[in-house]
Amino acid sequence: MLKRLEEHCERGEFYEAQFQFKTIYARHLSQKNFSKAVEFQCSGVETLLRFKQNTYAVELAGQVQELYAKSDDLPLIAKSLQSLSRVFKQHGDSSDDIRFLSDFLSFLRSRGKVVSKPGDISCVLSAAHYELALSQWRARSFRESQVHFLNTTLCEALEDPGDECSSVCGKATRRCCRATQLAEMLCEWYVAELQAQDQGGVELALLLCRTNLLLLCCSQAPKVDESKALLADLPVVLERKLGRRDVASQPLFHFMELATTAVAKKCYPLLRKVCEVYSACIKLDPSFAQAIDRIKQVHFGIQPPTSGLDGIFSVLQSLM
Repeated sequence: MLKRLEEHCERGEFYEAQFQFKTIYARHLSQKNFSKAVEFQCSGVETLLRFKQNTYAVELAGQVQELYAKSDDLPLIAKSLQSLSRVFKQHGDSSDDIRFLSDFLSFLRSRGKVVSKPGDISCVLSAAHYELALSQWRARSFRESQVHFLNTTLCEALEDPGDECSSVCGKATRRCCRATQLAEMLCEWYVAELQAQDQGGVELALLLCRTNLLLLCCSQAPKVDESKALLADLPVVLERKLGRRDVASQPLFHFMELATTAVAKKCYPLLRKVCEVYSACIKLDPSFAQAIDRIKQVHFGIQPPTSGLDGIFSVLQSLM
């Protein structure tokens, strides 16, 4: 049957192929064979995407998502996750498209407890956050883009070796670390909203430090590696985008590097010493002390003071 439907697509009969997929899907539903229905419809999604028929594929994927919404005990499987994620990457940057992606992200979060293999959903969640990060970046909603970047896997290269990065971050390269893209976005955020009011050039360093500390606040070990990747990319990006060579020599940047090293090595005495030496840097922004308390709790099991963390928890809630 699937071969016959592919032949429809090869002849350019995409509407007919989609209609057949819907008909057979409905037949499986009437027989209450929900798993088979999902498997078959995801095959339809993959087929239509292969022939660049995104609109038809989105319709089929929407039916799958509706079925999951109605069937709380229907487990997500790896194939359906991958198919859905590929569909929802075919989006634009309108408010409707961003809302569509946000709904998909909420759907993934709500179904995380019934996924057939818990590891399957994490990579798709990361991919959904990444797509939203790029969309919000292009929409110049920098703060929202930052939150989604912090929820994705930054050390991952572009998935398709043929992908171009130039439309997003201006790099004429075919493979790009997402940490580099985050650095590019932070530079644009600075130019758009902070540069005009920057007295003494400190606002850029503060923005970078806030972002790096938020990465370290996450409990996942890979986020430490991503913090190191971001710090490694920043000097190159800052020079290319802003012509700035001074940021990497500022005390705030040294503080970020040493704090990241302390967390990576699980060396609390080093972190404590870094906080003592760079206490003046920590006082530049109230959120820095709150973030340090959170880092001590997450990575070293040291409980923070009973008050003073509420400010950063509102931001960290989306990262946990």
